[in-house]
Amino acid sequence: MGHSENCTYSDDDALLYCILRSGGHEMLLSAREADVFDQYLEYARHNDKELSVDMESADHEPLSIIYGGLMMKRCEFDKIRKIVEDLKDYAFLDLDRDKENLAASCYKDIVFFPEHKKHDNFIPFAALMQTTHPFDNDELSVTMFPMNKGNLIWECMAGKQFLLACRKKVAVNDETTVDNWKNQINMDELMAAYQVADLYTGPLNDEPDTADGAEIIHGVFDEKQNNTGNSKEEHQGQYKLEAYDKDNDVYVEILTLSDIEILKQLGCNLWERLNLSRYDTNEPIDWLVISDTEDEHPICFLSGTTPTQWQSYE
Repeated sequence: MGHSENCTYSDDDALLYCILRSGGHEMLLSAREADVFDQYLEYARHNDKELSVDMESADHEPLSIIYGGLMMKRCEFDKIRKIVEDLKDYAFLDLDRDKENLAASCYKDIVFFPEHKKHDNFIPFAALMQTTHPFDNDELSVTMFPMNKGNLIWECMAGKQFLLACRKKVAVNDETTVDNWKNQINMDELMAAYQVADLYTGPLNDEPDTADGAEIIHGVFDEKQNNTGNSKEEHQGQYKLEAYDKDNDVYVEILTLSDIEILKQLGCNLWERLNLSRYDTNEPIDWLVISDTEDEHPICFLSGTTPTQWQSYE
């Protein structure tokens, strides 16, 4: 998401964000959020009773300048810009930490640099923020999104219109205020952070905590994927997940991955959460199918009669 043919990255980099489309729904997700999607959905089913968010500690943190990129769904930037600017001093959450350590962050001010964007839905920003997040992994961005009052955490995660891919945290002096902080913005640092804010830049074969999630995030899920070096070496084949509309005998491709087990899990998740229908015609989906992309041979399918159990093709 947010890339053109002119963008060049290391073969070891993997995209951290995507728009997941299914049944007319769109969800903007990070790799980490994809990794804990089921976990937070289960919390939501229990009204988040197992979750507690520290809403106060950030107020005691010193101000810092945060550099990164604003990522949004297909909306006009001016519309999202106003929303973001109206959310100053508002609670923002990240799911990069363990659920026992969830804490809100907030920014006092934020400024955008759309003239330096590499795509219309990915805008460089600098923010004056208070946060308890340590920013202790420079291979990943910290993904923050607004906490909407009265909504469960999963609802906020799945329904967000935008996110802040926060890549670098810079300490400022004690005399920094909302009025003078912009004088301390370092454009070289900002652009360096922005250029990798949507990427996981660590080694994929070392399997860091979010590596699996990072590998499956390649772009918009209902578009044909073109994976170039983002898969683990042992995954040579590719498998595709398709939705089948039986009445019209039409297959609609959703996602292509090298790991069939992750694909199965995502298929079950989609079937369980969404009222699946074709994105283009809104026709109901009868079952999901996983096939080998080389020979197009169907391997297994998921239907309404067995929504959590994949059936093998005989």
